[in-house]
Amino acid sequence: MHRTFVESASFNVRRHFLPWDRPLLPQAVAWLAADWQGDGPLDLTSQLIIVPTRQAGRRLREALAAHAAVHEQAVFPPQVRMPEALLENGPATTGVTATRLEALLAWIEVFRTLDPGAFRVVFPVDPPGSNGERISRLARQFLHLQRSLAEGGLTMADVAEKAGADFPEVERWRQIAGIGEIHRRVLAARGLIDPQAAGLAAARAPVWPERVERIVVLGSPDPLPLALDVLAGLAQMGRVEVVVHAPDSEADAFDTWGRPLAATWAERVLALPEFAERVRVCANPAAQAKQLITLACGYDNPEGLLALGVADPEVLPLLENGLADAGCAVFNPEGRRREGDALHQLLSALAGLAHEGSFAAVATLARCPDFLAHLQVRLGSGFSVPRFLRELDELQAWHLPSSLADARRHAPQNGGLKVMAELRDALAVGTFPGSVAAVLAEIFAARHYDLANPAHARMAEAAAVWTGLLRECAGAAERFADAGLEPADWWDLAMHLYADDLRYDDKPPGALELQGWLELLWEDAPHLVVAGFNDGLVPDAVAGDPFLPEDLRVRLGLKTNAARFARDAYLLHALASGRAAVGRVDLLFGRTSSAGDPLRPSRLLLRCADADLPGRIRRLFREVEPERAASSWRRAWQLVPPRVE
Repeated sequence: MHRTFVESASFNVRRHFLPWDRPLLPQAVAWLAADWQGDGPLDLTSQLIIVPTRQAGRRLREALAAHAAVHEQAVFPPQVRMPEALLENGPATTGVTATRLEALLAWIEVFRTLDPGAFRVVFPVDPPGSNGERISRLARQFLHLQRSLAEGGLTMADVAEKAGADFPEVERWRQIAGIGEIHRRVLAARGLIDPQAAGLAAARAPVWPERVERIVVLGSPDPLPLALDVLAGLAQMGRVEVVVHAPDSEADAFDTWGRPLAATWAERVLALPEFAERVRVCANPAAQAKQLITLACGYDNPEGLLALGVADPEVLPLLENGLADAGCAVFNPEGRRREGDALHQLLSALAGLAHEGSFAAVATLARCPDFLAHLQVRLGSGFSVPRFLRELDELQAWHLPSSLADARRHAPQNGGLKVMAELRDALAVGTFPGSVAAVLAEIFAARHYDLANPAHARMAEAAAVWTGLLRECAGAAERFADAGLEPADWWDLAMHLYADDLRYDDKPPGALELQGWLELLWEDAPHLVVAGFNDGLVPDAVAGDPFLPEDLRVRLGLKTNAARFARDAYLLHALASGRAAVGRVDLLFGRTSSAGDPLRPSRLLLRCADADLPGRIRRLFREVEPERAASSWRRAWQLVPPRVE
C-alpha cells in the first residue's frame, strides 16, 4: 500500500510513495493501471510520464504491455519522456533557435574578435596556445558553461546578482556576462536565438501538453532543476504527481519533487548485508570484467535473473567484448558514441589526408576497409590488398617519405597512391560540405548494402547522420560566411559533432543489458551486480571546474556534489532494500584504472555504524594481486656499433 501526500506549495502537486522492499518497475505498472479492470484495452494515452532515462522509458512500456497481455488485452501507452523534453513545449519565440553548431560558431566568432585585454578579470593573461587552438578551446568552454547555467534556469548575466553581495568574484562574472551579451548579439545579427534561451523561455511560460490530463514524475530522483521550474508552472494548470520509490515513513527525506534531501542522506547509514561476501575489490577494470563474465556464464539463462550495472566506462568495452567472445548477447541501453566506428575512422583518415597530406595520413587511410574496397573497384582484378599494404611498408622502410607527394615520387606507378592524390585534390575543390559529399559518393558509388545485414544497416544509419551534419554545416556556413573559417575548421567541427552523436542499437533477443548506475532503480532482476563502484563514479562528482566550483554551485542553486551524494546514497539503499528478502546486490570496485592510476572505493561503502567502520576499511583497502603483473619495458633490440680500428 502507498500513501499520498498533498504538497502545500501547490495544491496540484501530490507525492506518492511505493515501498522499496520490492522493485520499482512492477509497482509502478500496478500504480499506473490501478483503475483498470482488464475488461478492455489499457488506455493511458491521457498521461504524460516523466522518467529519468531512455532505458527507464523502454522498460516501462515493455512492462505495461506485458501487464495488459496477462488479461489478453492491448495497451495504449502513455507519452513517456525524459525531464529535458519539458523544455521543448514552450511558447513561440521570435527568431530561429540556433543549432548547437551555430551556437558554437557564434562563440568562435566572439573569440576571434575579442580583445582579452578588455576583460582582464576573466583573462589575467592572454590564453596560451596558437590562435586556432585557443579560440576552439574557449568556444567549447563557454558553450559548456552556458549550458550548465541553463540547467539551473540561469544566464551568465544572472550569476553576479544571484551569488550574493559577499561573493568575491562579482566583477569577473560581470565581465563574463558582457562576453555572453556579445554572443547574443552575434546570433541576433543572423536572426538566431541561443538554444539555452529558448529553454529558459519554456520554463518561464510553460504550455500544458495537448491531450494530457495528468503529468506523472515517476522514479526520477535527479531531474534537471530547469525541468522542475517547468513542472512548477504546469502544476498551476493541471495535475502533477510525483511517485517516489521509498516507504511513506521516509517522506521527510525527500523534497516536493522526489529528490533525496542532502542533509538527510549525508549521514544515513546504508545497510549492506553480508558486506564481506558481496563487496569485492578487484585489481583493475580487466579483473572486474572477468568476474562479471564468469558470473554471467554461470547462469544457464541469465535474462530476468541477473542484471549487470557498469559505473566505470573503462569496464564497459572489456565486458562487452568478453561476453561476446563467450557467446553471450549484450545490449547497451545508454547508446554508443560514434567515435571510432567504421565511418568515423574513414572520415578521420580523409581529414588527415586533406589537412596534412602526410605519409602517416596515407598509412591510416590505406588501412580503412571502405577505402580498400574502393581501390578494389577502381583498380580492378589486378589490385591486391596485401601487395598494396606491403609496398607501403617497404616504401616507408626504405625511403621514410614525409608526405603523399614524397611517396608518389618514390613510387610513381602505385595505383593506390594515385587514387589518394585524386581524392586529396577533390577535397580541396569547392566548399567543405560539397567536396566531402562528392568524395564519399565516389568511394561508396559501387557498394551495395543489404539493410537486413546488421553491419550494413549500421553503416547506412551512420551515413545518414553524417549527411545530416553536412547539411547542418552547409546552412551554418551561409549564416556565418564572414566567420573566416578554413576547411580544416569545418572538418574539426563536423568531426566533433559526429563523434559525440549517440547510436542506439536494437536489443537482441535474450541479451544481457549493461546498464549505467542511474538505470538500475528500474531494474527488477533479483541478482544485481555493479562494477566500477569507485569514488568519483558513485557518487558522481564534478571537480576542478574553472567557472563553477562547488561553493558557487551552492549559491546558484545548481546541482551540487552534495546532491549527487544524496541521490546515489538513496539509490544504493533502494537497490539493496528491494533485494533484501529475495535476491542480492554485489558491488565490485577497482584498485587502479587501466593506466595504473590508483582509485578509491566509493565513500558510500563507508556509510556504516561506527563499530563496523574499522573492519570495512581493512577489507576495502587490503592488498590485491593484479590480474597479470606488468613487465618492465625493455628495448626490442640494441644497436651495437662496429668497433673502429
